[in-house]
Amino acid sequence: MRDYQVEKYDDIGCVVFSISEYNPTDYISKIEQDLVQKSYAGNVVFDLLLANGNNFNRYLKAYFNGNNFNRDSYKIIDEPQHQLKKKSVDFYQKNINFLENSILSKPIKFMIKKGYVI
Repeated sequence: MRDYQVEKYDDIGCVVFSISEYNPTDYISKIEQDLVQKSYAGNVVFDLLLANGNNFNRYLKAYFNGNNFNRDSYKIIDEPQHQLKKKSVDFYQKNINFLENSILSKPIKFMIKKGYVI
């Protein structure tokens, strides 16, 4: 089983979601292969909720050139847009099983299950 899931959206591009306590950035080579298969080039957002919690370093972005990530492009997203946060909540709401054994507090899990944008 993978510790991440890649989703491609028409409006915001690709998002790599953590689906366990392991950080998806530990699997960059595999993620690059996935993105090549999707014929994707552009910014990629990493939602590290299950690895980092709902903290300042939850969202990270990097530029993928179609073959690999530009290592100098990694940046923490200080103020994620509502649209991104909504996609994240929708993803985790549809995949509630990922939350069950996570590091998240009960109140955060409850908010996600109810669809609150966090």
